[in-house]
Amino acid sequence: MRAELALLAVVALAACSEPGAPYAIPSDEKMTVVLAAAETVSITGRSAAKRLELTLSGTPSGDTFPLTIISATYEYRSADGDVTEHMTRRVSPDDASPIERARTGLVNALEGSIITLSVDPMTGLVGVEGANAAREHARTVLRDGDLEESVRTVTDEAVDGVVTLLDDAVLLRGLQSAGFTAIPDTVLDPLRDAQRSVDVHIDGLGLTTVALRGRAGIDVDESPIVQVEGRSGVDASFRGEPGPSPHDAVGAVLPDSIVVGAETMYRLPDLRPLRGNVRISYAHTNGWRVERRVSFTLVTVE
Repeated sequence: MRAELALLAVVALAACSEPGAPYAIPSDEKMTVVLAAAETVSITGRSAAKRLELTLSGTPSGDTFPLTIISATYEYRSADGDVTEHMTRRVSPDDASPIERARTGLVNALEGSIITLSVDPMTGLVGVEGANAAREHARTVLRDGDLEESVRTVTDEAVDGVVTLLDDAVLLRGLQSAGFTAIPDTVLDPLRDAQRSVDVHIDGLGLTTVALRGRAGIDVDESPIVQVEGRSGVDASFRGEPGPSPHDAVGAVLPDSIVVGAETMYRLPDLRPLRGNVRISYAHTNGWRVERRVSFTLVTVE
């Protein structure tokens, strides 16, 4: 009953407001965005994982948000369970391996790079530019920097390790799937199904569209929230550039194994998304499983 009353209060407040264009952020507002992308690969109880989190800050300029990376954290867990964390403005410990030093150099080299979000005032994110450039800038810094030869020789291994996390197209699809997109008309109506579709890229196959369904509700702080999920079917179709195929030892992706779950929280009264996340998982023919996550948090300071 308490949750129902709270939801009624949220609906009443929104009904009395003028949401306007949720992504029309005034140019005098400073925006801080936290973006995170993660990937886990597992088989028979063993798994390896990596997660990159960026904190960016900037001021909107029309329909573009040029955001400067002010900090980065990269966490890597090997299949043996060893975990290392690399953060900007920190140096590697004396006993760090060459690849660990290279990963620390990578996150330090990302600081100051600019990632620009292109946004439609009504429909949300339409473009991401600068993630690829930031990644390749870090590669150049590591190669040309005053580093030990043993570290420079593993530069490509360190940078290529974040290609699936720090990439313009990956972030665009992930952030849109997480809810940085058009506000669903069901966000304040728990009696109707929430529905939307997301594009998922699968290596070796290309892009496929997965239909998601769920419900609207309220979070603990009484903010509107939408949770949706969906799964590909045996008749899933793919389009566009397939990209590199998985290694033979891993096997091809099972087209009907793609599962997507997303959650987005909105603020009142303009219904601008506060934060969102998406989880995408799928299986390979040889028993491997992959799970990818992308999340965002938007904070504006007037």
